[in-house]
Amino acid sequence: MHRLKTKLLEGPHAETVDRLGNFGRYLLRRFIDDRCFEAAGSLSYTSVLAAVPFAAVVFAALSAFPIFDQWTQQAADFVFANFVPEVARNLENALREFAGSARGLPAKGILALALSVGLTMWSVEKAFNRIWRVPSPKPKLLRFLVYWGLLTLGSLLVVALMALNSALSVYVNLADYAPSFLDGLGLLLAPLLLEFTAFTVAYWLIPHRDVPLRYAAAGGAVALLLFESLKWLFGVYLGSVSFERIYGAMALVPITLVWLYSAWVVILLGATIAATLSSFRYRPKHVRQARGIDLYWVLRVLARLEEAARRDARPSFDELAVLEPHIAEPMLRGYLAGLARIGLVQCDNHNHWWLAAPLCDFRLKDLHEGLGLRVPAGEAELPSRGDHIDDRVLPIIAVLRGALAAPLQRPLSACLEEPAP
Repeated sequence: MHRLKTKLLEGPHAETVDRLGNFGRYLLRRFIDDRCFEAAGSLSYTSVLAAVPFAAVVFAALSAFPIFDQWTQQAADFVFANFVPEVARNLENALREFAGSARGLPAKGILALALSVGLTMWSVEKAFNRIWRVPSPKPKLLRFLVYWGLLTLGSLLVVALMALNSALSVYVNLADYAPSFLDGLGLLLAPLLLEFTAFTVAYWLIPHRDVPLRYAAAGGAVALLLFESLKWLFGVYLGSVSFERIYGAMALVPITLVWLYSAWVVILLGATIAATLSSFRYRPKHVRQARGIDLYWVLRVLARLEEAARRDARPSFDELAVLEPHIAEPMLRGYLAGLARIGLVQCDNHNHWWLAAPLCDFRLKDLHEGLGLRVPAGEAELPSRGDHIDDRVLPIIAVLRGALAAPLQRPLSACLEEPAP
C-alpha cells in the first residue's frame, strides 16, 4: 500500500492525483461550509408539507392540456414506480386522495396551496444560491416565472415521456422487432432520462447565476448515479427491516422523512459538484504550501482592479478568480472583504468589484494594518506568475524584504539585552 501511494504521488500521474485530491477536499469543504446537511433536513420537512399542494398544482397544470388527459394517470404511476422506494408506495394512494380533495377547494384555499409550493421552491432556491455564493436572489417576477415553468414543464415532460414510450411500443410491434428488448430498454431509459433532465435543468435555471450547461449536466449525471444507488440501498435496507412492526400504522412517516432527507442530500451534493466545477481552480502543491505571502496576493488583486478601472470595467468575482487561479476562492473572498472594509473597493449585488477610491489615497500601511497582512520576509518563495502584474508587484515585495532583512538577522540576545545605564 505504501509503495502504491508513493508511486501515485511521485510518478508521472502525480499532478493528476494531486488535482483530484485537491478537488475532492475542496468539494467536501464547500458541502460542509454551505450547511447542506442542515438544508436537506429543512427541505425534507418542507417537502412533506408541500407534497399535497405540489400534487394538486401539477394535476391542475396537466388539466390545462386536454390532449394529455389519457396520460395523466399513467404518468403518476410512472413517477411513483420509478422515483419512490417500493416500501413507500402506500404514499401514492394517500397523496392522490388529498390532492383530489385539494382540487375542489375555493380560490382562497388554492392560493394557500400555491403559496406553500412557492415556499418550498423558495427554500430550494435559497439553498442553491448559498451553494453558488449568490449575493442576491432573482427578481420576484422572474422567480415566479421560473417556479411555474419548472412545475408545468416538469409535468409535461413526464407525460411526454410516457407518450414516447407508448409510441415506441406501437412502432416496435408494427415494425415486427423484438418488443421485449426495445420496449424494456425504453422503460429502463425513460426514468433515467427524466431524472437526468430534471437535475440538470434545476442546477442550470434555479441559481441566480450563469451556470455553464456542461457543469449543470455533470452535476446532474452524478446526482442521477447517486439517486439510483440510494433507491437500491434504501430498498435493500427497508426490505430487511420491518418498520411496520415498530411503528405500526405510522411506519410511513419515518420512511418518508428518511427517504426525503437522503434524496435532498443527493440533490444538494449534485448542486455542489456543479458549483465546484465552476469555481475550482487547481493550485499546485508549492503554491498551497506557501505561507506569509498574503500581501503579494492582495497587491496582485489590486493591480487587476486598477487595470479594470482604466478600462472602465467592473470584473465579477468569477472573472477575478480566473485571472488569479492560484488564489483559493475563500482567500480571494477574504481579501476582497478586507479591502472593502477599509474602503478601498466595493461591489454590487451581482458580485462585480471595482476601486472605490483612488489608490493614491491609501498607503501600504493601510493594507498591512487594515487586513492584518504579513510582509513576506526572508527567502520564502513567491509563486510568481512571471506576467506583467508581477512586473509591478515584485519590486514592492523586494523593497520591503530588503528593508527588513538586516533587522531580522539580529540575534535575540542583542534585541533583549539590558539597555546601557
